[in-house]
Amino acid sequence: MKPSPEQDRLIPFGRVVDPSRDISIAAHRDATDRMRPICRPEVRPKFQIDARKSVFVIGSCFARAIEARLRDMGGLVPEFDFRMTAHEWPSLPSNLINKFTPASIHSEISWCHRIYVRGDGFQPADAEELLYDVGNGEVVDGGLMGLRPLSRERAIERRSALYDYFRNIFEAEAVVITLGLVECWWDSERRRFIEEVPLATPLRSHYAGRIHFYRLDYDRCRALLQETIRLVDSVHHPKKFLITTSPVPLARTFTDDDIIVANTYGKSLLRTVSGELAERAPNVDYFPSYESVVLTRDWSVYQDDLRHVSPSAAARVIAQVMERYFVNVSAAQRDLIASISAFHDDDVGTAIELAERSLAAEPASLSGWYHLAQCRQRAGASVKAVEAWERVCALAPDNVLAVHSLAVAHIAAGSPQAGAEVAEAYLSRHPHTPYAELALAMAYLAAQRFADCLAVTERLASARAATDVCHTVASQAHEALGDIGAALESARLAAKFRWQSDELKDRVADLERRLAGAVADGAPATAPVL
Repeated sequence: MKPSPEQDRLIPFGRVVDPSRDISIAAHRDATDRMRPICRPEVRPKFQIDARKSVFVIGSCFARAIEARLRDMGGLVPEFDFRMTAHEWPSLPSNLINKFTPASIHSEISWCHRIYVRGDGFQPADAEELLYDVGNGEVVDGGLMGLRPLSRERAIERRSALYDYFRNIFEAEAVVITLGLVECWWDSERRRFIEEVPLATPLRSHYAGRIHFYRLDYDRCRALLQETIRLVDSVHHPKKFLITTSPVPLARTFTDDDIIVANTYGKSLLRTVSGELAERAPNVDYFPSYESVVLTRDWSVYQDDLRHVSPSAAARVIAQVMERYFVNVSAAQRDLIASISAFHDDDVGTAIELAERSLAAEPASLSGWYHLAQCRQRAGASVKAVEAWERVCALAPDNVLAVHSLAVAHIAAGSPQAGAEVAEAYLSRHPHTPYAELALAMAYLAAQRFADCLAVTERLASARAATDVCHTVASQAHEALGDIGAALESARLAAKFRWQSDELKDRVADLERRLAGAVADGAPATAPVL
């Protein structure tokens, strides 16, 4: 049988070679300026987004970077801010809602859609299809990252908050979807996908026999995304969908392929599906953030782990999105966007000037004060940075990142006790919040309250909420108390988190030399090999 192309995709020859057609970005030889030093593909938007209306962002961890930068630049982006203890979730609340695959995006939206169209709001029974009993009166939510056990009552409370957050997608002006992976996990009894592989979780010991690995193919990816778009569009007004593929590579594969090959397969598939959906639907467009990052021949577009995109690279991508897609952007917001671009180009003086001008026009702008505080901190203006962070905390007193940043700014300004008081005040309202606990540990370290510092870091470690920063702080506190063995153990733990960090490698090597010297001199202290 001869292949027969779809008639609606055939373009007449005359139209393709029409001399009036704009081919200014068609030739490779003319793309040099868009390829270096930073890759910046040209985009021709199919639609525009009203900056005065809400944008909902869903997808992989890169979606959180997009979400944060859009919010920084004054975009109206809903935020998931359900406060959780370190035992419940070790990171920021917003990181809990990552959806890495088309399957998990569809699962979450279809669950939310059923409740939304039913019309009576979230009911406790709605959570049951997502909760897995793991004993001791605890459950695991299979639709979320981490798969951490918690009480059923608390899991239902969190699910209610998740519904309140995800329902915003049906009322948004535009939806940004970031696609990350194609490797999924399927519960064959409930016939639904779970968010991630249940390796070191109670889910594995209780349900391993019904969990199966599944790598999405092209047709399945396309069908899941088409159905997701249909569900979102079926409620209220038609939405505008901006789809992109995450440049963050796969951390590990569960296929037999080399990780490099497996990652290329997944990203290529997702990129192709995104392109086809954008080509076929008038309300779907593709934005080349993937190309902007992976085709830049400079490792500075990534963070130290060489996986996650650096804040400056993400800011450049979103500045282009704002520039090309958004309309009705106020003059103050344009100044803020320009300030953020200057900040990430290391022109801090210009960034401060533009941020202050933006705030003069919109003095109650949370994103404006947040950015100005970052600018002043980068410039070394510690006292002024404290003032700006205090304005942020006044506008958003329960924002843990702002509280953490204010505490750190106090430390930089030489007032660690003030930083400790900020963190303590927050923790009195919201106990065991990981980022506030970390700020408290840092303040105690700077105030030379080493025993208090270690009590906090040990609390975080026992809750499985210790990060590389937490272990580094603990290492420094142990060192200050003269316990080189414990300092080395904590430094090694920090280095396991950030194995690419030369600074941590050097610290481990230095502590190993010092410990070896102490043992040679007769000291009994040793550090275990991790």
